[in-house]
Amino acid sequence: TSRLQEETSRLQEEETSRLQETSRLQEEETGRNSFSKQSELRAHVRVHTRERPFRCALCGKGFSAKCSVKVHQITVHNRERAPRHAAGLATTCTLCGCGKDFSRHSYLLAHRRAHLDEKPFKCPTCEKGFTTRRSVHVHQLTVHKGLKPFTCSVCGKMFSQRSGLRAHLRTHTGERPHACQQCGNSFSSRSGLKVHQRVHTGEKAFRCDTCGKSFSVSANLARHRLVHTGARAFRCDVCGRRFTQASHLKVHAAVHSGEWNFICNACGKGFKQKSALLAHERSHAGIKPYACSNCGKSFSTARSLQRHRLTHAEHKPHTCDECGKSFVTAQILKSHLQLHGGVKPFPCDVCGRRYSSPSYLKTHRRSHSEGKPFACARCQKTFSTQSSLTLHQRTHTGERPYVCEVCGKSFSVVQNLVRHKRVHTGEKPFECGVCGKSFSQANNLKAHQQVHTGEKPYSCSACSRAFSCSRSLREHKCIAAV
Repeated sequence: TSRLQEETSRLQEEETSRLQETSRLQEEETGRNSFSKQSELRAHVRVHTRERPFRCALCGKGFSAKCSVKVHQITVHNRERAPRHAAGLATTCTLCGCGKDFSRHSYLLAHRRAHLDEKPFKCPTCEKGFTTRRSVHVHQLTVHKGLKPFTCSVCGKMFSQRSGLRAHLRTHTGERPHACQQCGNSFSSRSGLKVHQRVHTGEKAFRCDTCGKSFSVSANLARHRLVHTGARAFRCDVCGRRFTQASHLKVHAAVHSGEWNFICNACGKGFKQKSALLAHERSHAGIKPYACSNCGKSFSTARSLQRHRLTHAEHKPHTCDECGKSFVTAQILKSHLQLHGGVKPFPCDVCGRRYSSPSYLKTHRRSHSEGKPFACARCQKTFSTQSSLTLHQRTHTGERPYVCEVCGKSFSVVQNLVRHKRVHTGEKPFECGVCGKSFSQANNLKAHQQVHTGEKPYSCSACSRAFSCSRSLREHKCIAAV
């Protein structure tokens, strides 16, 4: 009983203290700010006391003013909007036939600017234009100050806005609420659906003023414009290489300085961002938090899941002329065509060596532009990346950190473990588009496809007999050479 009395007394003291603080603040505010109504003053004082007496009946969230509850229910819970036409203020957009409705006339005005491409609010730092003042404020915090206060509790990735975090969380939950009416494909964001629908309509709304080339996504147009302007304003003081963005230069500078903020304890690979390290560490631990809602297959990164989902897409407008197989995007078709003829369309402009993808060419170019700053302490062999040096050092130490859980066999490279596991699972992910035969490794598929193409690139120097694979050439017992 005495304990209950003590607790009651403590609560009464806290309430008295709060009321005194409210009274004091009211007196101060009366001297500083003037209000036409006592209710306005009370609402303002709650900003200081953090009192939130008005609760949302749907979710229980507290607010300092009753009108804030109303706005919250309209914007978050999609409650029916109160008519405002009586005040002579329209709330429905009539431009371009979008018919979007808004809870406030000011929101409608901001939305109209997007249609008219009006951006009257300029960033004082870079002069980029925005449709609202709030957008300028968010831009300054996130771009110029690098603020990312919202962190994903699942994978640690950080975001500058809460909306970005909400959209990202759907990659973990598998939620895809925005469905395409034409093909049934669903997307985690409305913007993703909007971009996808251009596949059906063929719309390319973003046009280059210089050459007339059109693009379906504004980011692709922005990258394309650099071809004309050559704008690479950020220059590396060490090697002279130039970049279009300061963030790209910052990542590049780490190659010279070795100042990687986050290092993987398993393989020694360095990362500039903690989120990138966390994503990388999942490949070692076997953690795959991104599950496909169609087939249940899991992946360690959201990007891998995104690529996988394309295999479920029904609409595949890009067809291979060689084998008739269809693909969702032109890029995937381009990769597929390389399997038919071993095409390597990306040449190095320094030495002429060719590569099958831009990423392989980019890695190779480092050997020319940046040298090989990472040297092995034992044999002095040099490498262009820290990760390549770490892999090489295992040839000296004999370290094999990647162990098969089934048979106990260990490997020095994680990719070799992944390939080995297919021996136990029987998985054969590489399928021939011509006859449907499947293989556990990509190079086996490539060798097999030469059966269809008739290509025999391996020739005996003694008798000129040709073979489709290097193994057959090695096993060939040439009489002419005896």
